[in-house]
Amino acid sequence: MNHTQTMLADENFWNVVKYLTTLKEKTDIQFILDELSLNQTQLYSYLNFLKDVGMPIEIYETPKAKLLEVSYAQKEINVKFNLFEWLCFQATFPTLANLEQQPYFEQLKNKLTSLEEQNKEHDLFPALETFASKVQSYTPHVVASDACLSNEIVSFLEEAILEKEVINLKLINQTHSIKLYPRKIVFLDGKLNIVAEGIEDKCLTNISIESIQSAHDAQVDWTPMFSALEIDDFIASIRAITENEVRIVLKVYSREKFNTDLKHHHFGNQCMFTNPEGDHIWAASIEPSDELYDWLSELGKDIEILDPISLKKDLLKYCEEKLKKIA
Repeated sequence: MNHTQTMLADENFWNVVKYLTTLKEKTDIQFILDELSLNQTQLYSYLNFLKDVGMPIEIYETPKAKLLEVSYAQKEINVKFNLFEWLCFQATFPTLANLEQQPYFEQLKNKLTSLEEQNKEHDLFPALETFASKVQSYTPHVVASDACLSNEIVSFLEEAILEKEVINLKLINQTHSIKLYPRKIVFLDGKLNIVAEGIEDKCLTNISIESIQSAHDAQVDWTPMFSALEIDDFIASIRAITENEVRIVLKVYSREKFNTDLKHHHFGNQCMFTNPEGDHIWAASIEPSDELYDWLSELGKDIEILDPISLKKDLLKYCEEKLKKIA
């Protein structure tokens, strides 16, 4: 690790910089030295560093003391993204999570969380998860199956959303159809769902696409009752209720062979660190699925599941059932 990397990993460095850049008034230098447990030489090195990164620094001498003034301590740097740039930036978030052990990461994480909240209508990962699931449903099947019908329904619903049409849906095991104004297709609790406005009850509803038997145009005019923000809030509330992600922790024996290329799924809050024994430990949040079990079984002896213990049992059961099907 070179000197620069050592400094970036020094928690004291970041604490001092944060303190100095948040001063709001002229402050006695001796008071600062006492607060930060620095000598004058060390403090002046920090002050010159701040000048080098563009922070105006002034020192005033009075009969009683030397005063420090950081002129633009609350200076803000505004970075503007167009939509494409914002999506590209969000795509780096899982990689940024690898910095979780660094002393500057907490401040960065708080800022990114705030930015995501301010721009939640442009959230990449839920939309990408839904898109990936739809793409998977479009994969041609050699033999006709229910998945083929699901493919056609997804395609029909996407058209209806874009063309703002009311549709008739008939659900499996129901004799009557319902009229809906479809608003959004989302990936919830491991399945594709349609979020729509009910024409009769004028409420938002959420229906699993797997439960749809047939769908066709209703030839009804309709004015949307809910804003895009209200739709997103509705989806967020469902996710909060049905949340079934688990935090998995793995010991990685071979970093060269380890990868996180799990299609159609997003690892949340990824991090990789080295414990005092020198072992590489990786952790992330994800919803359990067959794809996850396949990924873990492919990694095989290159990893060890540390937590949760139940995941070991579920993986073993999955592998046993898969072998039975092959046999």
